[in-house]
Amino acid sequence: MTFNALHLPISYKERLKVMKDYPLASIRCAPGHTELRCPPAVLSIGKAVSSGQTFKSEKDEPILLNVYTSVDNSKQVKVDGVECLDGNHRLAGCLTTANDATIARLWR
Repeated sequence: MTFNALHLPISYKERLKVMKDYPLASIRCAPGHTELRCPPAVLSIGKAVSSGQTFKSEKDEPILLNVYTSVDNSKQVKVDGVECLDGNHRLAGCLTTANDATIARLWR
């Protein structure tokens, strides 16, 4: 999977397209936390996503991701990691829907 476009001046929509196959399970979510603040909310979000509903939070806030990249010896951009900065419960809810879920699941 090539991520070279991430180092170009591209739109948000184009960035999502480049990252769509990145696995959700590889995203660092709430580092240092051992418990979710509201587990029932996570399960509710997962059920909504599984039934094909688009999840909207009360404030309609986005899930904020920080993507760490580097360039390897062959000048290809690689993703070193993705961290969820905001929206941890929503991300965890999407994770409950499938083990092989990808970032594309977030904007379904």
